[in-house]
Parts: sequence; C-alpha cells; structure tokens
Amino acid sequence: MMVSKKILLQIAACCGLSVSTASQCAEVVCDIDVSGSQLRLVVPPDDDIYSLSRVDTPGDFRFAAQYLPALDKFKTYVYGRPKDKFVLLSAQEFLIKPGNCSGDFGRNRLYGMPYEGEFSYQCRLVCDH
Repeated sequence: MMVSKKILLQIAACCGLSVSTASQCAEVVCDIDVSGSQLRLVVPPDDDIYSLSRVDTPGDFRFAAQYLPALDKFKTYVYGRPKDKFVLLSAQEFLIKPGNCSGDFGRNRLYGMPYEGEFSYQCRLVCDH
C-alpha cells in the first residue's frame, strides 16, 4: 500500500515534524487478553534496540514489545513464568510501513504453564494520537 504525500504531510504537521520523520509520530497499540482480563500496551517509536515496553499480566505472563521505525520493524516477546523466573514462549517480528495505519496485525494465541493458561494479543499501528 502506497502512502500518499498528503497523509505524510498531515502526520508531520500534527507532530511538528518533517515528512521524513513523520513515521516517528505513529505508535503501536497492542490489546491483550489473558485470564479474563483485557490489557492494552502502547508502544512508542524508539530506535534504541535495547528499549522495550512491557507489561506483566495476571496468569504469570509478560508481554514486551518494541517499535523500531528506522528499521520498519515491530517485535513482540511473550514470556511465561512456570516457576520462579520468566521463560520466553514466543518472539515475533513484523514489518511495519509508515502510514499503514489502523490495520490489525499479529493476532496471536499462546498457551503457557501453569495450567495451560491462554494468552492472546493483537496489535495495530496508530498514526493519529
């Protein structure tokens, strides 16, 4: 999907940025459903590869994510805690193009210990916030 220059200019104007940095204005929003609880994690753009947004959930899961706009990447990590430490259950990487706003991606469902608890999430790029 091609992004029109008009859309990039509108995003840039909203954020006070040039067209080349308009993608920095977008953020990724992830809706999480675990153990009957609904959570939301907002992941701001950050080109620091060591920076993560994360949330610990009921049911002994941890969800972490990072949006790297310079690389057009969004990464997710889901951890389960079967005993006394978190263990990686899933790591995924998505290609995110600037301006591809409001399209859902990453509908994922995982099961983890103890008791085969269910963890699901879905994310989307949001350009107007």
